[in-house]
Amino acid sequence: ETVVGKRVCSYPSGVAEQFPNDPLLAKMGIEAYIGVPLFDSEGGPLGLIGIMNRSPLSDTGTIESMLQVFAARASAEIERSRAEEAVRQSEERHRTLMEQASDGIFIADIQGRYIDVNSSGCAMLGYSRDEILHMSVTDLLSIEDISTVPLLLEELRSGRIMIIERLLKRKDGKLLPVEISAKMLSGQRLQSIVRDITERRRSEERLKNSEKRFRALIENSSDAILLAGPNGTILYCGPSTGRIVGYSIDELLGRNGFEFMHPDDVERTMKMFSDLIQTPGSVAAAEYRFRQKDGSWRWMEGIGTNLLDEPGVNAVVANLRDITDRKLAEAQLERSREQLRNLSTRLQSMREEERTRIAREIHDELGQMLTVLKMEIALMMTKLPPGQKRLQGKMKSMSLLIDQTIQRVRKIATELRPGVLDDLGLPAAVEWQTQEFQSRTGIQCRLTLHPEEMTLDPARSTAIFRIFQETLTNVARHADADRVKIRLVEEGGRLVLEVADNGKGITESQISNSKSLGILGIRERALLWGGEVKIEGVPGKGTTVTAQIPLPEFSEDEDKERHVKDPHRG
Repeated sequence: ETVVGKRVCSYPSGVAEQFPNDPLLAKMGIEAYIGVPLFDSEGGPLGLIGIMNRSPLSDTGTIESMLQVFAARASAEIERSRAEEAVRQSEERHRTLMEQASDGIFIADIQGRYIDVNSSGCAMLGYSRDEILHMSVTDLLSIEDISTVPLLLEELRSGRIMIIERLLKRKDGKLLPVEISAKMLSGQRLQSIVRDITERRRSEERLKNSEKRFRALIENSSDAILLAGPNGTILYCGPSTGRIVGYSIDELLGRNGFEFMHPDDVERTMKMFSDLIQTPGSVAAAEYRFRQKDGSWRWMEGIGTNLLDEPGVNAVVANLRDITDRKLAEAQLERSREQLRNLSTRLQSMREEERTRIAREIHDELGQMLTVLKMEIALMMTKLPPGQKRLQGKMKSMSLLIDQTIQRVRKIATELRPGVLDDLGLPAAVEWQTQEFQSRTGIQCRLTLHPEEMTLDPARSTAIFRIFQETLTNVARHADADRVKIRLVEEGGRLVLEVADNGKGITESQISNSKSLGILGIRERALLWGGEVKIEGVPGKGTTVTAQIPLPEFSEDEDKERHVKDPHRG
């Protein structure tokens, strides 16, 4: 610090006494010292040069002058050496950066001759470094490219950075699409950073073609295609939208889609839309009425897809389809079905009425006639003279035949319309039918009734009873079972009949077979009363048939009365 501050430091003698705390001076026995500092061209310290002697110095002026000359030369040499080292290190860093770059870097002089290029630039064009260093800028450009996009040297000389796309000639003769970022460096050198954009061009072409296909789909779609924001605001309308909804695109953009909906449909549709926007990528559908420009209403089916988080879309994509004609057809079909159900109900009622009438006539009239006939034969037998054994035998045979005929008439009348159903109600009829089925087939039956007494209108009672009869018939014909569980209960305002067997189990194909008339009849009878039938089969374990029909509504007093035990059953 003393040397640098004074620029020249001279101690012709006694230097050790001046610096008693410096052990080096004492160790070396130094008596005299003269030092001159070294400075660079900016005045910054570089070091110092000095003379130390073990004896006093006499001609200090000459020594100082000589040291100052040496110091000036040494400073200049040190500064030059440092500058060269800095340039070398800068060039090494520059070369490292150039070689590590994935883009091609080309440097040319002001005449356009290449003076440097990195490995990426060589690999990009297929030339060696020596080959490129013997070429100029125009050697890599096609004539057509130069005429289309000039070199723009004046702009570069003005200090501007130019970014352009060109086609460069590769060594194999192919043209390579590139993006060039060019600027002028110091020393009138032109630097070009070259990036291969082949893949980008391909992606742009694919995107362009995709956009063409998308636009063709949108413009020719039979559906209206909309983009809506998270609050329902219409952001975009496909060209076919106006034709479908009756408004121009300008009349729709910026408006909320719910403005056009029927008031009765808004709350339901808004709930669906609110749920939809909660889950990215989710899809939801709704049917609603859409007000046309002339004030009329058309039914629309809307399918929304949540693409709010999808870059480039950031909206809910809605496809709208006019389903008014379909709705009208469905309504007409439903009316037709209702008419068919009413007709079927009437036919079922007429058939039951006819069965009841025939059963009553058979039981009353034919039964009475047979009874009278039996009585007449019995009377005739008492009038026969003794010894007419052959004739008496004939008369007994006729009496026995009449008894059998009476039994057969009763059976036919019961099968047509069991009197127990009309006289004692559904539970008693189900119990009688269960006992009759068990005695006729030998299949063990277990019956559960709850409540044991219930009063239903005749039509519902008949429907459930006929379903029960048909189900037992199917068990006897197809199930190959030896046990059946039967349950007739009231649950939740519905009358439930369940018949489960332990047979071989019905298959899905048998359930859905359109030729299974028995199953179709069972379903139709339940459907006529707003009910349903569920049939399940497990291979090797059996089949369960469950029929449910809604019960009519009763007042509290009526409901108590209908569960009072029937006095006819004791």
